[in-house]
Amino acid sequence: MYIAFLDEFGHIGPFVNRTDRRYNHSPVFGLAGYIMPHQQVRSFATWFFQLKNNLLQPEIQMANIHPATWEKKGSNLFTTKNILKYPNVSAAANRIINKIYKYDGRLFFYGRQKYLPPQRSNSTGLYTTVIGHTVRQLDKFCTEHNEQFMIILDQHGDRIKLLEASAKTMFGNDPGCVKTPSFV
Repeated sequence: MYIAFLDEFGHIGPFVNRTDRRYNHSPVFGLAGYIMPHQQVRSFATWFFQLKNNLLQPEIQMANIHPATWEKKGSNLFTTKNILKYPNVSAAANRIINKIYKYDGRLFFYGRQKYLPPQRSNSTGLYTTVIGHTVRQLDKFCTEHNEQFMIILDQHGDRIKLLEASAKTMFGNDPGCVKTPSFV
């Protein structure tokens, strides 16, 4: 059994261009993370928790909450400014990637470029498309390894619709074309 831990990247809303006053967030939206054999997950989580506490201890202490529930958005941590100013940030990212591979895990990403004008964009439809492709790619990877998988995602407002789309993808008669998985 593999477990895939995925999070969103980009922005779910419409995109026109970087200079548009309202729709300038991101030209892509997708899911990214890692997939790892279930027997390695607890060791990795413990190691990651310790790394997080060491790297971000001052911020965790200032928050005055338990370190296990404290979170910093990756988009706030992995900025060009932070990477240049704090070499430990880049080193930590490399250590995380190396540890995932050491535990027989793989990095995963699937994203879509947004091209529809704002009046025609559909954030639920975009998320449904992304999760459908994600499920198919993870399924292909796990089938090649003769394993099953489980996906862990953040909470989402359209959770029921997304679960329905995932189920249709997994158990439908015509899941559509399967693209080559984006594993690194």
